[in-house]
Amino acid sequence: MKNCHYEIPLSLSRQLSQNNDALQNYSTMTTQQKNCVNQKIQNCIYDAEITRIVQNIADGQFDC
Repeated sequence: MKNCHYEIPLSLSRQLSQNNDALQNYSTMTTQQKNCVNQKIQNCIYDAEITRIVQNIADGQFDC
């Protein structure tokens, strides 16, 4: 079995834990899409930006 180690930014993890739709949609994303999300999250300065990204994921409208 291949050893896969995947880290999610803490700020994203917190927001996903509070939004079941976003969590479900995030879990079905490809690794490439998740990496794109993680990069965008790491570039965020304000919590409102992270909230917007997570809501877009919940709405199925996140583009990478």
